[in-house]
Amino acid sequence: FKFEPSEFDVSMPTDSETKRVIYLYNTGEETLRNISLSMSDSLEPYLLFSVEEIEELKPDSNDKIELYLSSDYEEKMIEGQITAREQNLYAYSAITLSFIKDYIPLDGEEEIIVTTKTCEEMNGVICEEGEECSGESVYAKDDVCCLGTCKKIEKSSTGKIIGWMIVIAVIVFLIWFFKKKYRGAKKSVDLLKIGKK
Repeated sequence: FKFEPSEFDVSMPTDSETKRVIYLYNTGEETLRNISLSMSDSLEPYLLFSVEEIEELKPDSNDKIELYLSSDYEEKMIEGQITAREQNLYAYSAITLSFIKDYIPLDGEEEIIVTTKTCEEMNGVICEEGEECSGESVYAKDDVCCLGTCKKIEKSSTGKIIGWMIVIAVIVFLIWFFKKKYRGAKKSVDLLKIGKK
């Protein structure tokens, strides 16, 4: 049970209106019923839902929710979240609204498109936690779908490299130190001098 996207920023001109789309996914194995939607008090003057309640959401499916946004006359930034609730289950999506005077949106900035096909039908793969998609990601009916391959996120080996460099430096220093200190300490033994005494 989750929102996609789980967070997003919307920049828009002052005194304007726009629409965004968010999807609520049922990632569980049971049908969810009577899911109520709510928002932070800070968002109420600027945001309307296309629906206030979702009657039913079957497993491995999603529901499209349209968000109607209107901006204020002044420049400002508003942060808040929308919440979906079904009994004791909750899903959240963080929203940041930026109202900017004379703002011109970029091409293709309007809404996220989600297909009605499942990831399997699109010959894609749903990446596990700790993996990232090496190709294009799309919003499928059942989840975010990777049309490439999922690869494990490799942790940086910088710490290991620095650690080994320190160990090697200490070993080199110790070798140098003992060679330097004890090189002069060795004296040749002259048996004739010892025998004369």
